[in-house]
Amino acid sequence: MTVTLGETDTPLISALFLSRAEVTHIEADPFQAQMEVPAETVGEFPIVIAARDLTGDLRIGKVTLLIEQNAQLTELIVQPAGLFMKPGMRLNLRVVGLFSDGVTRKLTDSGTLYLSTDEGVVTVDEFGSVEYQGPGGTTILVTNGEVEQVVKVRN
Repeated sequence: MTVTLGETDTPLISALFLSRAEVTHIEADPFQAQMEVPAETVGEFPIVIAARDLTGDLRIGKVTLLIEQNAQLTELIVQPAGLFMKPGMRLNLRVVGLFSDGVTRKLTDSGTLYLSTDEGVVTVDEFGSVEYQGPGGTTILVTNGEVEQVVKVRN
């Protein structure tokens, strides 16, 4: 993708383009950067631009791109795959998805839903945080769209 700074009232002498994937420094016009969006990116992808003009003033701006993927989710991988819980324990599930384009993307907090089939044993919140409630065994159903995975819990 190409990111270009437009005209300004005072000429620029340098610009810095920053994303979570890379940093590009430009010291001559045109202030334009080729930036890569990682294949696993879904959702918001912010780019911060800092530019210095001839007077020495620093200008900072931000552009946020919304990245949508056409690949279909084919499988969920939940870690840990099984839980052994004890009183006082709390842990976080991590979820990644395998997609039809061969890319693995983090899905822990991206449209993933969690459901404990027995909240007397463990509860799980919308972020995948599991907390011990009492003795017994149960399962946690993890879903994202039409794809689901089951995590067995025992204590």
